[in-house]
Amino acid sequence: MSSLGSTKAVELESAAILGGVMTMTRQHKPNIASHQSGKSHKKLSFADDVKSTVGISWWKKALALVILAVAVGFAYMGYLETRVNSPFDDQKMVVKSGLDVPERYWGSYRPGVYFGLKTRDPHSLVAGLMWYFPRLLSPDGSNIRHWCELGDNLDRYTWVQHDGTNFGVQELEDGPFLFTTSYVKRLGGLHGGDWSARITVNTKVQ
Repeated sequence: MSSLGSTKAVELESAAILGGVMTMTRQHKPNIASHQSGKSHKKLSFADDVKSTVGISWWKKALALVILAVAVGFAYMGYLETRVNSPFDDQKMVVKSGLDVPERYWGSYRPGVYFGLKTRDPHSLVAGLMWYFPRLLSPDGSNIRHWCELGDNLDRYTWVQHDGTNFGVQELEDGPFLFTTSYVKRLGGLHGGDWSARITVNTKVQ
């Protein structure tokens, strides 16, 4: 009987210990439901932050597009203002041209060349002067004197006489040589009259 009683006492003590352990285990078990709700709350707040950030970025892009459109509109309006051509109502300086003014039909109307003659017609026959020094001529044809170029290093070229209508005399100094070009017109006929040109070359007097 004593052994049976001791056995029951041991079993009761073991059960009590086991019950205490289970109680302690239950007390220290984390609250899974509250933890999961916290996670879901964090997920929702992160999603809200992302949505708000995306909304702000789209708002900024829309504002930038509106500002750009306004700037382009103002620029285009300014461009249109420069394209407006206001008529000049004052008396025109040139009323007649071409063969309507035969005494001015031919002349030294070729800018940018040392000597040249043409008519006031936009599709005129042209006449001019070219010269070169064989020792300075390049294989590509450069160093031919025709266009007024600073690289030609002429000492001087200028009209010394010109009445703007009927005649002109010009002098050009190129190295040791003095070129004299002259032309004269004679009115008559149906094409603005006749003209003659003369080119002379002399060695400059030292």
